Amino acid sequence: KATNDLGAAQATLASVQGGQGQMAADLQKAQQDNAQLQSDVAAAQALANQTQTLKRDLAAYEALGTAQEIRTRLNKLTKIETDKADKKKKAEETKKPKAPPPSSNGPKIGSIASYDPKFNFYVINRGADHGIKNNDVYRVVRNGQLVGKIKIKQTQPTVAIADAIKEFTRAQLQAGDNVLKDN
Repeated sequence: KATNDLGAAQATLASVQGGQGQMAADLQKAQQDNAQLQSDVAAAQALANQTQTLKRDLAAYEALGTAQEIRTRLNKLTKIETDKADKKKKAEETKKPKAPPPSSNGPKIGSIASYDPKFNFYVINRGADHGIKNNDVYRVVRNGQLVGKIKIKQTQPTVAIADAIKEFTRAQLQAGDNVLKDN
């Protein structure tokens, strides 16, 4: 009987030891699950914090108005800035001292011989033999009044071809208009 009891005790011991191994495995699995749950809780907390930030940001954006209202405000702001820049530019222009009108005096170089309307250029009755060079700029005067400026485009020995400089030409230049050296 003692042998049987010993065998039964050993079987019980083996069973308990097997159960203990299973319990250790279950404990390890429970610890892994606990670590995963803690990680998930931290991620959920971060998302909750992010959600609060997003809610605050959304409320701030909603306070700005609809997209159309924002566009309207931006357009108004752009117009205000443009108007301000225009006013500043006008104020600066009025502060600048006006240049005196150009003098019609100066050495006469020659005169306009003709105008070609088809190709929009002027023929001057002086050329390279008289010191006229390409890209020279001259004033054009009629009856003592400045009517425009020309720029030499091409020279030949006795004549030159010129274009009117639009920014400085107030009237159509004519044959007989005097060409003066630009000071």
